[in-house]
Amino acid sequence: MINRISRNEAKEKTLLSVLDFDDIKSDFPTEVKNLKSLFPSIIQIWNNKVNTKARKYACMDYEMEILNISESTKIGYFLNDKIETGYGLYLASANEIFKKTQNDFIDKIQECFNKSIKYGFLKNNFKEKKLFQNCNKNEVLNICLNKGNLQNSFNDLLNLFSIRDEFDKMEFNYEKIESYIVVKYLVGKKRFSEDQIFFLYKYEYIQSSFLSNFIDNFNIIPLSDRLKKLLDDLITTINGKNNLNIMENIWISIQMLIFFLQDKADNSNFTLSSILSNRPNFLKINPILERFFVENIEFKVEHLLEIFNYFEFHCFEKIKQNLPRGPNKKLDLEQKQRLNEYFRNKKDFYV
Repeated sequence: MINRISRNEAKEKTLLSVLDFDDIKSDFPTEVKNLKSLFPSIIQIWNNKVNTKARKYACMDYEMEILNISESTKIGYFLNDKIETGYGLYLASANEIFKKTQNDFIDKIQECFNKSIKYGFLKNNFKEKKLFQNCNKNEVLNICLNKGNLQNSFNDLLNLFSIRDEFDKMEFNYEKIESYIVVKYLVGKKRFSEDQIFFLYKYEYIQSSFLSNFIDNFNIIPLSDRLKKLLDDLITTINGKNNLNIMENIWISIQMLIFFLQDKADNSNFTLSSILSNRPNFLKINPILERFFVENIEFKVEHLLEIFNYFEFHCFEKIKQNLPRGPNKKLDLEQKQRLNEYFRNKKDFYV
């Protein structure tokens, strides 16, 4: 759903109403079904266990108000964000707590296995850090105790690996207990990295690092005069349809291509036509743009940034209208002069 909704729209629509959008249901049928079924549990867990804790993100010097969620809560509160106080900042705060909880547990438990010959492999396993949003359920701690009290849970575990001797005294097999805990709760678990992925709102690519990631991973190739002419002809054709939504949709499709490819450097030198023919189903591209790349196979992945710049120029007024207040401020004269001086002698420089 990245880049399909603007920040203002996210403040007006509920999560459940957005999940009923035809394009969302058709692109993510399983995910939508699962999220709808889990939603009552999400509400209960958040309101009973998370809301009093998830009130501060990073170095904030104040706490946000306690947030209780319901079926009428706007979707902006469910989209991970660090730009604006409230809304997705609650989720970002909860994610920080989640990451710290797992990492602290692993740090403590690792001390027990650092000198272990039998379980020494866990030390190396825990060295690797992984982005928690890319983890599968087997890499996340899930220690579920019985519905009774904590003492009953430990008693159940002890009874599972114990026998009574001839004097009716309990003998515990601590080696088996240790092995059970390691296999069930620790094998495959990951330490989380410090980072987290934030939602990319429509028109807010400026706030994201995906463009710089793309530049770091690909050799950006300037467009030849012939390719520029092909793009100009395409833009002229689109403008002739007198429909600004087409231009905007194509520009967003180019953003999504860059976002998708940003860390896939092994796709260097591929044609955009070949990338599109093998893309995943969730990557929706405007049909006019797709047909254009299929018919003009000279365009490669390394041309994407300059293609993006072409369409950004033609969509800029729409972008300005939807930017948050901060990036939309006008430059004063001194700032303009400093920028002109900075870029005066720079060539092939991308911002």
